[in-house]
Amino acid sequence: MRLARKAADEGNTDSAVAAWKPSDSCGPGGSNPRNALLAYLARVTGSTRAYTIAQQSLATSPKDGALLVDTGLLAAQLGLSQDAATYWQQALAADPSQTRAHLFWVTTLDRHGHPEERHRTT
Repeated sequence: MRLARKAADEGNTDSAVAAWKPSDSCGPGGSNPRNALLAYLARVTGSTRAYTIAQQSLATSPKDGALLVDTGLLAAQLGLSQDAATYWQQALAADPSQTRAHLFWVTTLDRHGHPEERHRTT
């Protein structure tokens, strides 16, 4: 994590990503470094690269509710509203206590004219 943070501070995105990857493969404990990297990439390079890495992370942590919520947020930032909604639904299925997933999913339902479906998510 330190190497990733140092590379990020120096503006070396590729080195930051390379240094982060081993910590992500460590399972649930790798979520803090991953979250830091996703936030960094979203801020510095835009959402596309962060979204790609989030999707790759889901291959090793498909039931990580927080990662599913964050991947949905990145999808929404890219205008992929259907993908975002799918990630939020998956987050709720994996972890019904994901408050952010409830909030984003209900907001999506309201925005797309389906408020009657809100009761299914709470």
